[in-house]
Amino acid sequence: MKLKSSLLLTALFTTTSVIAIATQPVISVSELSKASSYQPFPAEICETLRDDAAKALNTNFSLKNSSFTDPVSGEKGMGCTMTAKGTGAKFVSPTNVMDKLKSTFIGWNEDSRYQADGPTGTAKGFTRDSGLLLVNVEWEPAPSAKCPSDRPISDCDLKPEQQVYTINVQGAMK
Repeated sequence: MKLKSSLLLTALFTTTSVIAIATQPVISVSELSKASSYQPFPAEICETLRDDAAKALNTNFSLKNSSFTDPVSGEKGMGCTMTAKGTGAKFVSPTNVMDKLKSTFIGWNEDSRYQADGPTGTAKGFTRDSGLLLVNVEWEPAPSAKCPSDRPISDCDLKPEQQVYTINVQGAMK
């Protein structure tokens, strides 16, 4: 599946564009800003990314088109969003989940501008030509855990089943 994913993405991102030269503007500034907004990958690419993520983590991911915002540039548009949920019984740590996803997204380059880490999660961004993948892995205590709000999360004695994970992968292209 990794080879199929890489070939599909290579085919998508290696198309070339020809720019026309004219004496009058071909595209207005407002049209240009619309043209540079993010769009979802073709459905087949989103499905391949979802399937690769599901295989890497041995879990199911939902898939839908949704709004997309590049947190670095602020550009907006639409993208495809893949979401999985589970507990610490299935997922060892946010870093472990991220490492597995990173290894499955062959040909994607990690962009440190999108990196964020904390005690209950990690986020990274990956680029490939005009594509951007935003990956966010986080957990929160189950409501039954009754963690005190005035203490660090590390002070809360949680069983793995009480760590509720949400894994989001968003993809879009310009």
